[in-house]
Amino acid sequence: MQQVDKHRFRRSSFVIRFSMALFLISSGLIAQKLDFPTLQSKLLSQNIEMDEPTEGRAKFFAPLKESLLKHDLRVHLPKGEMEIWVAFSPYDSRNYATQIPEITSKSLAVTAATHEEASVTTVLKLGAAFAEKTFHADWGKEYYFRPKREVSERDHCRMLSLYREGRGQLTVFFFFDEKNESLESFYELFRFVE
Repeated sequence: MQQVDKHRFRRSSFVIRFSMALFLISSGLIAQKLDFPTLQSKLLSQNIEMDEPTEGRAKFFAPLKESLLKHDLRVHLPKGEMEIWVAFSPYDSRNYATQIPEITSKSLAVTAATHEEASVTTVLKLGAAFAEKTFHADWGKEYYFRPKREVSERDHCRMLSLYREGRGQLTVFFFFDEKNESLESFYELFRFVE
């Protein structure tokens, strides 16, 4: 009798684990990993190029489906150094909001940043020559803030928002706990195609 109960328990335990795995995969809670060539072709279709990280340090994932912050790609770095999210808003001549980068960047910053009383958001405008040379962009801004916990469990966010006339807006979120070398080495990872 105990032998039969043991087999039933194993079978029901397997069914429960299998059902949970299917649920997590279908709900997007298990990250869908992307390979670099597939990712590169997706980005190029949006007129965005990306340097391939050296030594396979980064892993690329599809966006989280149930996220408060709209994004198109996630990049994880080893040892939990940093997580990068990328959002792209294509240019649309019929949508005035896509022609004024200030609207999209402020909206994303307000969505991502905490609104706690003691929190501070710092905004820096990129010089036109720097934005053009480094990112092939016509306009750029950086935001520094503490992200909402619903967005990221990290303590800090450096948000880089870039715009190119006729192409759209590229926004890169760098979520991190402590400033580290990865923050600077991945800063120029994404840019518009010339």
